[in-house]
Amino acid sequence: MGLHPADPHLKGTGRFLGDDDHPGDSDSQISEAFVAECVNQIAKSPYWRHCAIIITWDDSEGDYDHVPPPLRALGPDGHWLSDGPRVPLLFLSPYARTHYIAHASGDTASVVKFIDSVFGLVPLADLPAEAYARRLGYKRYHQANLGPFDDKTSQITDLTCCLDPARLMGWAAPLPPSYALISEKLIHHLPQQTGIGWRWAGVEPVDRQRHLPNVIPSDFNPRP
Repeated sequence: MGLHPADPHLKGTGRFLGDDDHPGDSDSQISEAFVAECVNQIAKSPYWRHCAIIITWDDSEGDYDHVPPPLRALGPDGHWLSDGPRVPLLFLSPYARTHYIAHASGDTASVVKFIDSVFGLVPLADLPAEAYARRLGYKRYHQANLGPFDDKTSQITDLTCCLDPARLMGWAAPLPPSYALISEKLIHHLPQQTGIGWRWAGVEPVDRQRHLPNVIPSDFNPRP
């Protein structure tokens, strides 16, 4: 995963001591180690039996994605607003499906929709205060549905597809914490120190595939 902020390799460097995962402010390996430690603490605790851990990002940090983002809403000027490039989302729970990749469309509203579904809550978008704010937004900006999207985007998943019905119904045993636990060796050491790198994972970085060109569109902007 990466280096822990207290790792001796970092002492005296004076750089990248943050764990917020923002480029320029932190180091991705430090922030990944921070997330791994949080997951381990929850998995080892009594709360694992009742939890769902959702790990995602709010933007792509400038990484290129070959799949065009969908168009979901119109801006105040009448032009379409697109979602940003895709970002990863990991769902960990004793009631999760194993070896499963969800192909449903989602965005940050999916996390709120999941909470709405699990606890039977009135969506944020349907609260009286939001109805007033939407009317005000339409009056000022001529744009409908400004505000929370947890009940305004029916095409967005609520992430319940990540749950295994058999485990929810008690027909199959919940997953043990070992499914989520990450080795301390991986957290506190770099891949080249563990021998578990891209070769171990069965992948090959594009820049090492010398026989395949890495074609980047001329208009691609790497800045997030």
